[in-house]
Amino acid sequence: LYASINNGVDDVRERIVGFCEEGSFSEGKLIILDEADRFSVEAQNMLRNVMDRYDSMVRFILTANHISRISPPVAGRCLSLEITNPPIEDFKNRLLYVMDQEGYEVDASLIHEVASKCHPSFRNAINELQKLALGVTDSTASVDEIVSYAVRYLRGDISIQDLRDSIAGSSIADIEGAFVEMFRTIEHHVSPNVVDTAVIELASHMSSLKRGVFPELSFVAALAAIKNS
Repeated sequence: LYASINNGVDDVRERIVGFCEEGSFSEGKLIILDEADRFSVEAQNMLRNVMDRYDSMVRFILTANHISRISPPVAGRCLSLEITNPPIEDFKNRLLYVMDQEGYEVDASLIHEVASKCHPSFRNAINELQKLALGVTDSTASVDEIVSYAVRYLRGDISIQDLRDSIAGSSIADIEGAFVEMFRTIEHHVSPNVVDTAVIELASHMSSLKRGVFPELSFVAALAAIKNS
């Protein structure tokens, strides 16, 4: 569950409790709460009770950028592990690997320059390398423009190629902003029977940004899945 978006009491009640209670899994269940520090105070209070209630059958993994924002009762129910920033050389090697897997030829000196600028953020570094590899300038679409293109695509006014070209090179911050805005207004752009699926697709693809997936790819893939649902 991507708590940056789904972070209220209703999300805990409907999504987390709902998953805990549905069906049966002989080997138990695992719930991963990404960016759990974004949960509201009320949601964390409810989460504490849920963790106790389903302790025998469900394991919870919480990730957080700021552990101080996790309430002591919730934090006290977890084993805390701090993941430190990777050394700069490991960071550069990982960037080289990702770019190679994606089929981009990038000079080692460029990797060094971007790594020095963006370390320790893999997302920012990969986004920067993608723009440089594609020769994209900084004159990219704003959040409002990205959302406008997305809505036009969902309505069938533009093709998926037009959508890709229109948002190419947009910053990860703008793509994330567009994800959030689409989440907030999705019921105005799709039929009622597709809203639930659309929300799930948006949350799922937005969470992929943390795994280093290119921002435009995540956004376009989410919209394509919504349009075809």
